Amino acid sequence: MGQSLPRAEHSLPAGAPPAAEQISIELATTRKEKEKVYRFRYQVYVEEMGKQLASADHRHRIVVDDEDDWGLLFYARTESAVIGTMRLHIGAANDFLPYLLEHMALERFQKFPGADPTTRISYTSKTMVDPRYRRSQAFYLLSATLYDTLRKQGCPFNFTVGAPYMVALYEQLGHRRYKSNFSVPGYGYMAPMVILTEDVDHLRQVRSPLWRIARKLENSPAATEWFAREFPGAARYVNRQLIGKEDIWRMLTDKLGRPLERAVSIFRGMSEAEAMTCADAGHIILCEAGDPIVSPTDMCNDIFVIMSGVVSVRRQAPDRRLSVAILRPGQVYGEKAYIAQGRQNTTVIAQTDTEILVLPRHALERLELQHPDVAAKLLHNMGVRTVRKYA
Repeated sequence: MGQSLPRAEHSLPAGAPPAAEQISIELATTRKEKEKVYRFRYQVYVEEMGKQLASADHRHRIVVDDEDDWGLLFYARTESAVIGTMRLHIGAANDFLPYLLEHMALERFQKFPGADPTTRISYTSKTMVDPRYRRSQAFYLLSATLYDTLRKQGCPFNFTVGAPYMVALYEQLGHRRYKSNFSVPGYGYMAPMVILTEDVDHLRQVRSPLWRIARKLENSPAATEWFAREFPGAARYVNRQLIGKEDIWRMLTDKLGRPLERAVSIFRGMSEAEAMTCADAGHIILCEAGDPIVSPTDMCNDIFVIMSGVVSVRRQAPDRRLSVAILRPGQVYGEKAYIAQGRQNTTVIAQTDTEILVLPRHALERLELQHPDVAAKLLHNMGVRTVRKYA
């Protein structure tokens, strides 16, 4: 059996598991348990999301790589199946893959005063939950168990990367963006994020479920103060957990120079309050000139509203001709894939430094439940745009 881990305190997200099943968190220690995790990864990454990964073994239907040899594999399970997993690495900066050193500036964190040069860098990856349990407590139980491990190991920083649609979820957990986005082969466009494990004030402000654990421990402000000095640019990233609905609406209206319901086609016909409700479902990502925001074959069902800057949308036609559309502030991308729930067949590239309002599918599905009349107007507008664009 895997090593059973103590259940950490947590606050549950909205929604309930699809069945009244007990969810437990374990650490995979045997070959059999690890293979269950590898098979679960294959189910999510390859079968559900269609990712083309070098680490996918299609014959055995598993996803495994060399980094699994030294990582800790946490997994969530019910009595009958694995329903979620996270992988944790703790080591010196140079233990990590070169692209992480470069894009996440791990060596700079290794210079944190007082840090142990061999054991204080931690990185979380391969995070996923069975789609049937994404409204359950599985993700939060995994995160709480991992956080408890970090605190026991004395790790002041924990890093991860997330696709644009995942940014708000990680920020709710307590992570913060601090550096430019980058692309990971096979996984797509990612935002680097870090959680300062002892920043109890930040965890409280973002209403992180981890705050209930952190407040009972001794917490030093040293890492937080160092981070603010070392990465002043982190302040430019808008954390939706720290601003209200009116603030985000005002910010977006100022950028576009007119009210959202007039500036953005998918908000047309809405009242100011309704447009504000739609905008509240999203978050802002910053892209630099040349960033490949969306690539062909991405399973990307999110809506992108250009708030500033310029992006190009490139599509390869059957006759091999390349069509290029230029999107400017107020214009929208992603409606067709959202409605069809399919893959992208285009490449979206930031031509200039760009700010984008991302409306993730899971947030819009929540909008349908909480504000069905507003969601109906939004879906109608997206449908009309899609018909006009592709008719």
